[in-house]
Amino acid sequence: MFTPARISCLLLALAAGCASPSKDQSERTPPSPGKGAAWQRDTLSKPQATSTNEWLPPVFPKFTNAPAAKLPGSNAPATNLPPPTVAESGPAWIPLRRWIAGHHGSEPHLVAKLPLPTYGFAVGGKVFGVQVGSRVASCNNVELHLGFAPQVVSREVCVHSLDLKKNFEALLENDFAAADNRVVVIDPGHGGINAGARNVASGGWEKEYTLDWARRLAPLLEERGWKVFLTRTNDTDLSLGDRVAVAEGHHADLFLSLHFNSSAESGHEQPGLETLCLTPTGMPSDITRDFPDNPREVFPNNAFDADNVRWAMRVQSALLKADGLADRGVRRARFPGVLRTQKRPAVLIEGGFVSNPAEARRIASAEHRQQLAEALAAAFGELEVNGQKTEAAVTNSTSTRNETRTIPTP
Repeated sequence: MFTPARISCLLLALAAGCASPSKDQSERTPPSPGKGAAWQRDTLSKPQATSTNEWLPPVFPKFTNAPAAKLPGSNAPATNLPPPTVAESGPAWIPLRRWIAGHHGSEPHLVAKLPLPTYGFAVGGKVFGVQVGSRVASCNNVELHLGFAPQVVSREVCVHSLDLKKNFEALLENDFAAADNRVVVIDPGHGGINAGARNVASGGWEKEYTLDWARRLAPLLEERGWKVFLTRTNDTDLSLGDRVAVAEGHHADLFLSLHFNSSAESGHEQPGLETLCLTPTGMPSDITRDFPDNPREVFPNNAFDADNVRWAMRVQSALLKADGLADRGVRRARFPGVLRTQKRPAVLIEGGFVSNPAEARRIASAEHRQQLAEALAAAFGELEVNGQKTEAAVTNSTSTRNETRTIPTP
């Protein structure tokens, strides 16, 4: 059982683990692997717009020094709690305290009353936070966007059953779907006449930066024992269907689509990194970019909802360690056609805003793109697959692919 003091210690440790790397790395060009490197030689709906919904940084406190307040409905008095709001009761809403107890977690504690009642709790070695009336939550101090805002029902803080199943319970599991071949397809967004967003600092195009990022990432993943293929290795315009076909043709275990973000609204120089995965059926997307969003739709990739959010959280957590990136969270969307028909875990990464002058200057820097590649590669370290931990050996060679070794779980 986790105590409030233990929760604070965990959060402080997590915060310490997210320190930015050193800035004294030398500027490097993407390493060129040997002639036989699969990602270098393999090239095989309209691409989505790069503008995003208006976003303001959420006021979401880090869960440290949490006061010992009880959830509404507990036996102990809690005079410092806000008055309960009225919400429609139903089987979709599950009391948070009951769900935590069923998973042998810690008693949730009120960590902030304003601007919204915010609760922190620990379950299964992970620290979560929720805000009553807001879809912005957190897992291990990384933003997580829910499908439904938690509500107070009969003096109990309740979370929607879909969020409990598709977000919280999925993240409690460390296991990933079996990756027999450890094959990853990297998709550098845009290409050819589909240039993507323009960098306001350098005048460069998104398509150039995504390809460079992918070329830097590929050999780093090969060092970790993955077979790597790119959907494009040059300035080629591919349809979304062609990009999916590359993953199908190589029986990929994972699909990563690399992008950079842009805000079309003048005066809103939005910053930050976000990782998108497909919205589960029955849940509204938290980001739509003016595309239709039908919660009843079922796509092939919905069969991988749990792995999608686990990979998205893993990727987002790793990338936040790159220099100068703000956290826009793990988010759900239906509009990316490159994700919907994937028959494997798939995520789309927005590696920062080329419309934000300060962030655009960093994105234009080869040093920063190398940092992004190295941070993302770190997400492919030790994985738990079918109850066993796999640890990829890493060498300094960019042309040698190392075999993974399996370490039985105690």
